[in-house]
Amino acid sequence: MDEGDVNLEACAIREAKEEVGIEVELIRPLRTLYVQRPDRDGSAILVHYEAKRLTEVIPGPETYACNWFPVKELPLDCAPNVYEIMKDLL
Repeated sequence: MDEGDVNLEACAIREAKEEVGIEVELIRPLRTLYVQRPDRDGSAILVHYEAKRLTEVIPGPETYACNWFPVKELPLDCAPNVYEIMKDLL
């Protein structure tokens, strides 16, 4: 979240647009995770939502790669929090 953000939902919608160039509709909140970030000398709170993608991906400067996978066929190089949250959905 940025300092000016008022709520988590608005932040999630904005981040989807900024990071992978998509418009989303949030469906429901999922689990929130507290994780240690030794690579950044600290910790983070990761808030997850189930969302419906409304537009196609338009890669921006923050986008390294973006692909869609069935939940049961995630690639091995996803961030650890992705696997943790997906376990709840299976």
